[in-house]
Amino acid sequence: MDFCVSYTWNFKTLYTLFIISHKTREIIYFKSTYNPNPNWMKQQIRNAFGFVEVLPKYLIMDNDSIFSKDYRSFLRRFGIFPKRTAFHSPWQNGIMERFNGTVRRELLDHVIPLIEDHLDKLLKEYVHYYNNSRSHLFRNKDSPLGRIFEPLPVKLYSPNAIPILGGLHHVYQWHSSSD
Repeated sequence: MDFCVSYTWNFKTLYTLFIISHKTREIIYFKSTYNPNPNWMKQQIRNAFGFVEVLPKYLIMDNDSIFSKDYRSFLRRFGIFPKRTAFHSPWQNGIMERFNGTVRRELLDHVIPLIEDHLDKLLKEYVHYYNNSRSHLFRNKDSPLGRIFEPLPVKLYSPNAIPILGGLHHVYQWHSSSD
């Protein structure tokens, strides 16, 4: 897990907490706030893992002050073992750091959020695209949750582009050219 920082139209700082699965590269949880404090962080863990059957064994995090000793002991009580990276070693949580760069390049460099709710709405659509449609080399050019491919009938078909995030990205489906 890690934070990604973005700025609103009036230059207020928004912090988005992302939790990603190392095994599948699926974005499990995200939430934005203007002020991440320890109580907010504890509630986000409850929201992310409160109703799942199998908790993750470990959560990798950097040395941000929000991941304090008290927070790490809360994670242990919750049944999750926190693993902190070494100081100034972003490569030790490379999957999360790469995702932060991806979400910045593919969304946040192109859209300025108005407020916290607007950012969460944009991220909800982006995370759905990321988990269900975006190809990943690690997943052999499949998405984290796997794409569904339907065999094409004999009729002539052509691709139909479905815009995501107002046309910033697209998902393609086949449709009959005779329609």
